Amino acid sequence: MQCNSWGHPDTSGFPTIDYYLSSDLMEPANGQDHYTERLIRLPNLSVYCEPIDPPPASGARQDLGLRSTAILYWCSQSLFKYLPQFDEVFPESRTR
Repeated sequence: MQCNSWGHPDTSGFPTIDYYLSSDLMEPANGQDHYTERLIRLPNLSVYCEPIDPPPASGARQDLGLRSTAILYWCSQSLFKYLPQFDEVFPESRTR
Protein backbone atom coordinates (compact mmCIF):
# COMPACT_ATOMS: atom_id res chain seq x y z
CA MET A 1 0.00 0.00 0.00
CA GLN A 2 1.33 3.44 -0.96
CA CYS A 3 -0.07 6.82 0.06
CA ASN A 4 0.47 10.34 -1.21
CA SER A 5 -0.25 13.52 0.70
CA TRP A 6 0.25 17.25 0.87
CA GLY A 7 3.76 18.04 -0.49
CA HIS A 8 1.96 19.12 -3.66
CA PRO A 9 -1.79 19.03 -3.15
CA ASP A 10 -2.72 17.18 -6.30
CA THR A 11 -2.86 13.67 -7.63
CA SER A 12 0.33 11.83 -8.43
CA GLY A 13 -1.28 10.33 -11.51
CA PHE A 14 0.54 7.06 -10.82
CA PRO A 15 -1.52 3.87 -10.86
CA THR A 16 0.89 2.45 -8.25
CA ILE A 17 -0.19 4.96 -5.55
CA ASP A 18 -3.24 3.65 -3.69
CA TYR A 19 -4.44 6.54 -1.53
CA TYR A 20 -4.26 10.31 -1.30
CA LEU A 21 -4.57 11.64 2.27
CA SER A 22 -6.16 15.07 2.38
CA SER A 23 -8.22 17.38 4.55
CA ASP A 24 -11.99 17.24 4.49
CA LEU A 25 -12.06 21.02 4.80
CA MET A 26 -9.86 21.48 1.72
CA GLU A 27 -11.57 19.14 -0.72
CA PRO A 28 -14.63 20.01 -2.82
CA ALA A 29 -17.62 17.66 -2.85
CA ASN A 30 -16.38 16.13 -6.11
CA GLY A 31 -12.76 15.94 -4.91
CA GLN A 32 -12.38 12.26 -5.79
CA ASP A 33 -12.85 13.19 -9.47
CA HIS A 34 -9.48 14.97 -9.35
CA TYR A 35 -7.41 12.03 -8.10
CA THR A 36 -6.22 8.77 -9.59
CA GLU A 37 -5.69 7.55 -6.02
CA ARG A 38 -8.57 6.81 -3.65
CA LEU A 39 -9.15 10.05 -1.76
CA ILE A 40 -9.13 9.73 2.02
CA ARG A 41 -10.66 12.78 3.70
CA LEU A 42 -9.20 13.22 7.16
CA PRO A 43 -11.17 15.35 9.66
CA ASN A 44 -10.75 19.11 9.83
CA LEU A 45 -7.35 20.19 8.44
CA SER A 46 -5.96 16.68 9.01
CA VAL A 47 -2.95 17.89 10.98
CA TYR A 48 -2.11 18.28 14.63
CA CYS A 49 0.64 20.49 15.97
CA GLU A 50 1.76 20.45 19.56
CA PRO A 51 1.68 24.08 20.78
CA ILE A 52 5.02 25.47 21.89
CA ASP A 53 5.85 28.42 24.09
CA PRO A 54 9.22 29.66 22.83
CA PRO A 55 11.11 32.32 24.75
CA PRO A 56 10.75 35.81 23.28
CA ALA A 57 13.44 36.74 20.76
CA SER A 58 14.61 40.25 20.10
CA GLY A 59 13.85 41.59 16.67
CA ALA A 60 15.67 44.86 17.21
CA ARG A 61 17.76 45.90 14.21
CA GLN A 62 20.87 46.51 16.30
CA ASP A 63 20.61 42.98 17.76
CA LEU A 64 20.63 41.65 14.20
CA GLY A 65 23.62 43.79 13.23
CA LEU A 66 21.56 46.01 10.91
CA ARG A 67 21.57 49.76 10.42
CA SER A 68 18.71 51.60 12.10
CA THR A 69 17.62 52.91 8.67
CA ALA A 70 17.85 49.55 6.88
CA ILE A 71 14.77 48.39 5.00
CA LEU A 72 13.78 44.92 6.14
CA TYR A 73 11.77 42.23 4.36
CA TRP A 74 10.31 39.23 6.10
CA CYS A 75 9.71 36.35 3.71
CA SER A 76 8.39 33.41 5.69
CA GLN A 77 8.14 31.08 2.71
CA SER A 78 10.56 28.60 1.24
CA LEU A 79 13.08 30.40 -0.93
CA PHE A 80 12.38 28.20 -3.97
CA LYS A 81 8.84 29.64 -4.13
CA TYR A 82 10.25 33.07 -5.05
CA LEU A 83 10.78 32.88 -8.80
CA PRO A 84 13.17 35.20 -10.68
CA GLN A 85 10.29 36.93 -12.48
CA PHE A 86 9.28 38.42 -9.09
CA ASP A 87 12.74 39.78 -8.19
CA GLU A 88 11.74 43.31 -9.20
CA VAL A 89 9.16 43.50 -6.40
CA PHE A 90 11.79 43.97 -3.70
CA PRO A 91 13.72 46.95 -5.10
CA GLU A 92 10.51 48.61 -6.34
CA SER A 93 9.01 48.64 -2.84
CA ARG A 94 11.84 50.92 -1.67
CA THR A 95 10.36 53.79 -3.67
CA ARG A 96 6.87 53.52 -2.23
